[in-house]
Amino acid sequence: MRIILYQSTAVVLICSFLGCFRTDRVPVYPLSGQVLLDGKPLANATVFLYPQDDSGLMLRPVGHTRADGSFDVTTYEIGDGAPVGRYRVVVTWAASEHTDKPEAAADETVTVQSPAEYASPEKTPLTCIVAAGPNRLEPFKLNGKPTPKR
Repeated sequence: MRIILYQSTAVVLICSFLGCFRTDRVPVYPLSGQVLLDGKPLANATVFLYPQDDSGLMLRPVGHTRADGSFDVTTYEIGDGAPVGRYRVVVTWAASEHTDKPEAAADETVTVQSPAEYASPEKTPLTCIVAAGPNRLEPFKLNGKPTPKR
């Protein structure tokens, strides 16, 4: 019986020392939303959240849009959410196209990215606030033509 007690104590001490029971994670709260481009759902986009305050928080919560433009934000684990705070929201996406032109290489792709105003944390007009508890954002309504990247 004492051996089991000693072994259990040793395991707890080692895990504590190595950080198995880390509690330094910032709490996160579920966050979901939708991205529309010219009124239509934007699929396959990436949504990045950049903290607006000077909290020193280095986390970059991120979401990926589905076919209907909806997304759930991830910070530590898939779909867990984001820490409380105010954020600048960046939305980027890329599309590829197949070409059958004989002068082009087989399976050539053309990359298209989001309008510059949505792709930079310094320029984006998009913002959100995350509160304690579940958060459902109003849809982000983007306008504009994608900018071809060459």
